[in-house]
Amino acid sequence: MSPSSLSQDFRALAQRSWRYSHRHAKVFGAIVVLVAPLATIVESWVVTSHIDALYVRVMMGCFGLPLLFHDRLPRLFQENIDLVWLTTVALVLPFSFGLLLTANAAYSPPDSSLSPIWVYQYLVALFILIQVTNSGVLAAMLWVISTALVFAICLNLPQVNAQGLNAEALMDAWLYPFPVYLTVLIIGSITNRNVHAVQAEQLRAASAIGSNIAHELRTPLASIGLQSNAAALLMPKLVQSYKQAESHGLALPAVSHEQLTRVQTGMDMIQGEVRYANTIINMLLLNTSETPPSPASFQSVRVSEVVREAVDRFPFNNSNERKLLHHEVRTDFSILAPPPLMVHVLFNLIKNGLFYVQRSGSGSLSILVDIDEDQQPVVVVTDTGTGIPSNLQPHIFDRFVSAGDGQGAGIGLSFCKMVMESIGGEILCDSREGQYTTFRLLFPRHAASENSKCVRR
Repeated sequence: MSPSSLSQDFRALAQRSWRYSHRHAKVFGAIVVLVAPLATIVESWVVTSHIDALYVRVMMGCFGLPLLFHDRLPRLFQENIDLVWLTTVALVLPFSFGLLLTANAAYSPPDSSLSPIWVYQYLVALFILIQVTNSGVLAAMLWVISTALVFAICLNLPQVNAQGLNAEALMDAWLYPFPVYLTVLIIGSITNRNVHAVQAEQLRAASAIGSNIAHELRTPLASIGLQSNAAALLMPKLVQSYKQAESHGLALPAVSHEQLTRVQTGMDMIQGEVRYANTIINMLLLNTSETPPSPASFQSVRVSEVVREAVDRFPFNNSNERKLLHHEVRTDFSILAPPPLMVHVLFNLIKNGLFYVQRSGSGSLSILVDIDEDQQPVVVVTDTGTGIPSNLQPHIFDRFVSAGDGQGAGIGLSFCKMVMESIGGEILCDSREGQYTTFRLLFPRHAASENSKCVRR
């Protein structure tokens, strides 16, 4: 395997780890910054430390700061946030706790034993490492690199060189519990693989259900569409014939003007429902796709055209529902993306927004195309509906998580996230329960921008 392929595989693991753990990043950072230094006080009561652990704890707290403010980092760090995440996790968990363990063993007086508390702390750190990286391979790589760095530092400390190594304590720290360390890594990796297998099975089941629905419904829908189209062609002639017969005084069943109008428009309504059903089927099949879109399907397209197509093609249930949606293009720009998938991303957001607006009994849905104050191309979709409960907000982009009390399968927003990340963008959500929900589709800054005349619809 070539170095470039290894680099791509590592980056893919890093990005997957960040997608899995980003919702907990601030909590993790806060724990590291606030709790880690306080642990020094607790340690002073229960264990004898042969080094000044406060400096290591403060160092750990500094490492946690990037996670605590990860959404405010400079542009370079934002674009490589997955690598920032892994670096921070490696420094905080296997490196810092490994340094405490190894240095205490190396610094301990001759013929003294190592307190098992340092080993217990290290085991907990390994367990957390596996959970937050969400990849056994990645956790093992970080562990090996961190351990090598720990030994490189500890074996060259002046105090160690002066008094010599406490070999017995180092064996207590590493040789004897080494099988336990490996067991923790292996069992944690197996657990993560099982979780991935369950999620993959859920996705395959949803995809199979979607395929069955498409197969079972498309044929009758096509038949209904063809028959309604044929009836729609003949209906004006039939209505005109009825009116002519009525004008000549022929005995005919009484049909009101409203009924005639309903007959004429009924075929259009049937065809609209067929289009709506086909659109829903297409969305279901696309949403259950586990494979990110291939760059081969990317095209340069104006975002205003994507928004206009989504609004024009969306299967509104009625004219009142259509009136709830307003869109505005302040500054247009081009993106490199698969246009059909971008349309379906907007379909998902429009569908969700309309649901919550109508659920609240009032409000509206808006789509804004613009470039924000940070020169980031953005599409902002806002509804003033019921909002999303605060306990669900961190999980709305997870597969099979739905905020709609049974409305939807919980795969639409995860699909949106997959598509946005595949084109180098991002989707963010801000919601206040009972007031509003805003989704921001952030596109790469290198997207070609062109100031255009403000278009309102």
